[in-house]
Amino acid sequence: MKSVIIILLLTIFSHLGFSQNSEERKIEPFDKIDVFGNIKVEMKAGQNNLLQIKSENIPLIELKSNVKNGELDIKISSNLFKDEFIYITIFYTDLKEISANGSAEIKFSDTLKCEKLTITSTSGARVILKAEIDTLFLNAYQGAQIDISGKSKSIDSFVNNGGVLSATDLICDDAKIKMNTKGKAEITVNKKLYATINTGASLSYFGKPEFEEIKTSLGGKVSKWDE
Repeated sequence: MKSVIIILLLTIFSHLGFSQNSEERKIEPFDKIDVFGNIKVEMKAGQNNLLQIKSENIPLIELKSNVKNGELDIKISSNLFKDEFIYITIFYTDLKEISANGSAEIKFSDTLKCEKLTITSTSGARVILKAEIDTLFLNAYQGAQIDISGKSKSIDSFVNNGGVLSATDLICDDAKIKMNTKGKAEITVNKKLYATINTGASLSYFGKPEFEEIKTSLGGKVSKWDE
């Protein structure tokens, strides 16, 4: 009899533990997203704006999500969980700006399609996506990374302080890129390239642009692969 009671109690506690570590939140419409901290995000296009949250060791009450002026801010309120992550699936209807900070990772399941998009990745964060976008603004700082593929008419990029832009599989017509302080970038450009590469930064590019304006200083390096 005691063993039966123990099994029942363990079943109840395990169920409670699971329910405490998964949660669904309905949120207001947004077209900008800012994620900070040890959070791994999977973005999915949907009909409604929704968060599906899972965590093994971080209480979900520690995850703060708020929409203000069309911007969804997500962060962990406590600094006690340095080696743990919260996992979120975000269903979105429209996006104009993406920002990942402080070890956050944002990954898209679907090809993101829109006219204009700004992506900023800082402080060790990472953004991964495939895109079909007319105009892209890409910023990677402080050891953060952007991995992007697809196609675009034009990109405007700033890579600084150890940031990495991995865009070899993003086919663009025109590219403008400025790089400083050991930033690294790989791009593919077909028509026009404007590049300013300074202070130990390095740019590698594919394609045979019809027009090139490239400036280097203070140890900046440029490699052209399709000569």
